[in-house]
Amino acid sequence: MDYDYPSKKPKRLLTNIDDLNDDCLASVFRLLGTVDRNSCSLVCRRWLKVDGDNRHSLSLIAESDLSGFIPSLFLRFNTVTEVILRYVGYEEEEETINAQTVIHISQLCPNLTRLEVHAPCFLTDQYLELLARNCKALKKIKLRSYFSEGRGMHAFMHHCKDLEDLSIDGFRGTENEWTVAPRKPKLRAISLKDTVLFYPFIGAKNLRVLKLVRCDGDWDRLFHVLTNEVTGIVELHLVLLEISDIGLEAIAKCSNLEVLHLIRSPKCSDEGLVAVAKGCNKSLRKLRVGWDMQEIGSIGLMGVAEYCVNLKQLVVIGLNPSKECFEMLVSNCEGLEQLGVCGSETVGDSEMNCMAEKCEALREVYMEDCPISDEGVWALLLGGGCPKLEIVEVWKCEGVRDRDLEEVECGQRTVRVKCTLQSLPEIPSPIIPDPFAELIIGFNGMDYDYPSKKPKRLLTNIDDLNDDCLASVFRLLGTVDRNSCSLVCRRWLKVDGDNRHSLSLIAESDLSGFIPSLFLRFNTVTEVILRYVGYEEEEETINAQTVIHISQLCPNLTRLEVHAPCFLTDQYLELLARNCKALKKIKLRSYFSEGRGMHAFMHHCKDLEDLSIDGFRGTENEWTVAPRKPKLRAISLKDTVLFYPFIGAKNLRVLKLVRCDGDWDRLFHVLTNEVTGIVELHLVLLEISDIGLEAIAKCSNLEVLHLIRSPKCSDEGLVAVAKGCNKSLRKLRVGWDMQEIGSIGLMGVAEYCVNLKQLVVIGLNPSKECFEMLVSNCEGLEQLGVCGSETVGDSEMNCMAEKCEALREVYMEDCPISDEGVWALLLGGGCPKLEIVEVWKCEGVRDRDLEEVECGQRTVRVKCTLQSLPEIPSPIIPDPFAEVTQTSAGVSIKKDKIR
Repeated sequence: MDYDYPSKKPKRLLTNIDDLNDDCLASVFRLLGTVDRNSCSLVCRRWLKVDGDNRHSLSLIAESDLSGFIPSLFLRFNTVTEVILRYVGYEEEEETINAQTVIHISQLCPNLTRLEVHAPCFLTDQYLELLARNCKALKKIKLRSYFSEGRGMHAFMHHCKDLEDLSIDGFRGTENEWTVAPRKPKLRAISLKDTVLFYPFIGAKNLRVLKLVRCDGDWDRLFHVLTNEVTGIVELHLVLLEISDIGLEAIAKCSNLEVLHLIRSPKCSDEGLVAVAKGCNKSLRKLRVGWDMQEIGSIGLMGVAEYCVNLKQLVVIGLNPSKECFEMLVSNCEGLEQLGVCGSETVGDSEMNCMAEKCEALREVYMEDCPISDEGVWALLLGGGCPKLEIVEVWKCEGVRDRDLEEVECGQRTVRVKCTLQSLPEIPSPIIPDPFAELIIGFNGMDYDYPSKKPKRLLTNIDDLNDDCLASVFRLLGTVDRNSCSLVCRRWLKVDGDNRHSLSLIAESDLSGFIPSLFLRFNTVTEVILRYVGYEEEEETINAQTVIHISQLCPNLTRLEVHAPCFLTDQYLELLARNCKALKKIKLRSYFSEGRGMHAFMHHCKDLEDLSIDGFRGTENEWTVAPRKPKLRAISLKDTVLFYPFIGAKNLRVLKLVRCDGDWDRLFHVLTNEVTGIVELHLVLLEISDIGLEAIAKCSNLEVLHLIRSPKCSDEGLVAVAKGCNKSLRKLRVGWDMQEIGSIGLMGVAEYCVNLKQLVVIGLNPSKECFEMLVSNCEGLEQLGVCGSETVGDSEMNCMAEKCEALREVYMEDCPISDEGVWALLLGGGCPKLEIVEVWKCEGVRDRDLEEVECGQRTVRVKCTLQSLPEIPSPIIPDPFAEVTQTSAGVSIKKDKIR
């Protein structure tokens, strides 16, 4: 297994926030609020630049003309993709944000994906068309403007093909312009207010949300056209519209409608509301209805109660349901969680008692201007029929006394109660605010985010960061830097300990004396890796009691790796399994002689997914009946005897075997009959023959195969595997002391495995025809490695240069090639994607340190050396293409750092 040596010269102690690099500092800034971030940008020039380079969203509240500040502002914030322009205290009909300002911003920010203008801006068709041409990547646009033609908006739809959210206030279109609507394939949300002859929803096949406020048009006819074209609408807001029951009958076709706001549309009656309730009976979850709608009463609400039994939220405004109607609502809608009633003359204490008895799911109640009293409020609180009740708010109900926000203990729950005789606060909206939403929907359908009047104090010191923010900074640091940070002060030591979930220990002496204090400090660890530098093969270097002690102190361990000999007996293994039942990944290098402990391990650790074992000696009888391993997906074994944990592992995906004892021909026939999903298979120093390879050929999903130093295998077996796995095989490494495999086997690979991406051959001597067949048939070959071959020379390098169009990386060792062959590969022009060429121990190639060679329009990294590959404790050459290191255990492990 791999080793993570500590740096001999640790980096200097990190004691100041100025030591953080720009990326780390930007991550800190992203965790701050707007006011704090603005304050931070004023600390120094570096912080100003880092903030500017990493701010992607900009909200400007303009109190004067912005045009003079735009160039310098967007020169500083040069990566902005979202811009919001607001203006506080403007008049309705006055232009407060200049149209040239908006166009200037669009020219400086061509990558804008979101633009919102929350104030009157007189954008003509010419300006609109110019805006659309400048910002073709726009996905969300909100404009409050007054213009009279339709050509500009038509151009907008044409150029901004990714537009998903359109919100317009004040547009005056022309009827002829929109008779044929442009295609809007991605438009999902539309909000319109005070528009005339402007219907962008026509043709929007993917429309999900439609909000209309005081818009002119024949809405009965338009909704019939709309619902025939668009079937996926889930949210619909209709406020101050000239719509009647005919339009509501069309809306009833929207079988996916979940949210409906029907406000101040006096032509609608009970009949239309019942039609909508009947048509959307399965989907409707939220309904707000009323306000100057005298034609809707108890009959309409009883229709809602009858059909919309899945209703979660109901708000009625200015309606007077009868007692029978109200009882039917709270009885049928068993899942009702939020109820609001405003301006009703018939909802009183008796209705509150009814709620208290029947609304088991109710969480929030809002009442305004209703004839209820304190008796009704307390009946709702203490009745016991609303076990989930959390909030009760009452406004302007004369029978209820004033009560500031307080928490009332009601049995085992606490309810927040607020009662006031004052009305709801005035807001610029034609409807009462939605008490259930976190946002206030403004008059133009856009929410307002006013700045804090009292900005927080300037953040000038890293000590001002809270613990969560400091922990986020620590997670961005490397191991040495993080260890250094933990020594700065007691607070940093504690924050580091409480937020480190993975621990890698390189032990140079007995760890048992340090374990209690170590895991008292790192009390949230779920992953532990134990390493030991410079051990002997047969000596125990990590004490078994140490491993057991760690398992007792960290019962929530999900990953445990021991990268050194540790003599764990069956008793220790069973104890380890009982202590850490949540283990998902286990790696052990141990020597034990029985099988009972590992059997117990499989029994207790039911979530185990990755098992890696070195040195286990099992018993044949113990594993005749294998325990169930439903979640085991990866198994790595080295030097094991009579130990076959893959038997019965139905979900096995990765199997790596190095120098393991067993009748592998028979075992692979048993395995492939039970397990069909293997995608990666490593066979190193195994007693396996062509009979076993024929069984492996049944693995139709096999993508990676390493067949190394298994001398009984021949061309016949390799061809069988290639034929059986022809569609799936992507990576193949074969050879090293395998004299029975030659050109015939590799030609079989070339014939069947045409999707091969990576090929490494070691100690094999393919003929020229075989090599040409490989590089010709495997058109997608990206990585090629050849080691110790006597037949791959300059002519084969020329062949690669001509035919390997997808080739990116080439690795050659101990082959009869020369500088001529290397330069033919580099300059031949047939490998347009080539990035890396590395050559070792090829006598015909002169030494060349790592350098970058310009080859046409591409740059190739080239390194040539007469020295062999560095010695590593492995029976095979290292895989140059992987980010992992092949180790003596035959297991690939990423080079981890302590997190």
